[in-house]
Formats: sequence, C-alpha cells, structure tokens
Amino acid sequence: MNSPLPASDSMITESITESVTESAKTATESRKVLVLGNGTRLEFFNSDVPCPPSLSFAKDIPKLGRVWDDARPEFSPSECSLKIKGNAIALKHWPVVYSYSHDQRWRGTKGAWDTWKV
Repeated sequence: MNSPLPASDSMITESITESVTESAKTATESRKVLVLGNGTRLEFFNSDVPCPPSLSFAKDIPKLGRVWDDARPEFSPSECSLKIKGNAIALKHWPVVYSYSHDQRWRGTKGAWDTWKV
C-alpha cells in the first residue's frame, strides 16, 4: 500500500515534473520572450498561448485604446482578452505572440489587427 508523500516531497515532485515538462517544450518548441509595458520579461512557448479571441471594438472604440498599449497610463489589464501565464497581453504585442507559430492561428486575426492599428 502506497502512503502519501510528505508535503516537502510532494513539492519536490511537482518541481521535477515542471522541469521535465519545460525541457520537453524546449526540445520541440522555441521559447519566445516578450517585455511587457511594466518591464516584466515574459518567457513562453506557443503551447502557452490560447487561440486568438474573436474581438470587435465597433460598439466600444475607447476600449481599443485601453487595451492597445501596455506602456500607456490608460492601459486596462482587466479588459485584455489575451492572457499568457496570468499576464494581460496588450494588442500591440499580438504579432510577436502569434507570429511564427506555424499553426496558422495568426492568419485569421491579422486582418482585424491591421485595421485596429490604423
């Protein structure tokens, strides 16, 4: 009969599992780095990124300004539709996030993004 691991052993096991998972990602995916407006250096893999959400600003154009640039004082992280590892991702970063993913996720969203940036 197996007995549960002590809490400290359980944390070590979780840490090892995370390291193995991270190593497996590194072997199959390239790591991306994004510097957010608050200076946070966010490292992630394509598999950490959800599919682009379907967005429209037709009924709330001011929201576009609040979610476009995370370096501006009016930036509203709570209104951002894309989060990676708990970090709100401003729209201006989407090309970096979605490009070179080799799974065509950016193709469908790029047209709308090009319209928003104008």
